[in-house]
Amino acid sequence: RINSPFYMKGNWLVIALFDKSKYLEGVTGFLNLPVIRDFYWLFSLYLGTAEGYDYASLNAANFYSMIGKNLVKDSESFLGSSYAIAGIVLIACVIILAAVFFFKSTKKSHIWLIGAFLISGIFCFATRMHERYMVPITIVLLFAWLYNKDWKTGILTILFTITNYLN
Repeated sequence: RINSPFYMKGNWLVIALFDKSKYLEGVTGFLNLPVIRDFYWLFSLYLGTAEGYDYASLNAANFYSMIGKNLVKDSESFLGSSYAIAGIVLIACVIILAAVFFFKSTKKSHIWLIGAFLISGIFCFATRMHERYMVPITIVLLFAWLYNKDWKTGILTILFTITNYLN
């Protein structure tokens, strides 16, 4: 027998809601655990650190490092504009190209490869890029390899993993 004033009044709906609130309390209590909060803190730190530096590239093996502009301010002049504006224009081109690939694709399995292309294009052309932002490419390619079961995708995954390690 439940020891609550709701039970004595015989209001079964209130009793059911009262009992369900214990589950809700358990879920919200779980979300307030220090481990969970630290996970979200780490996630926001990972995404928010780009504001901490304003360089075209920060030791990332991307387009700007390739042309010798590592640790150059993204506000400096580049092709009549700044590196930041050039990065936005180049990212827009990558997004348009990924959209073309997506709409011309005939296989559902290509979505993983298109996603890897999109992430790698953003990695190559976005300013304020750090080498750690290349890690998701390897993860997406791993899913593409598992989904496609194609040896060419496997080789691409292995090559990106090696590149990520060397970067």
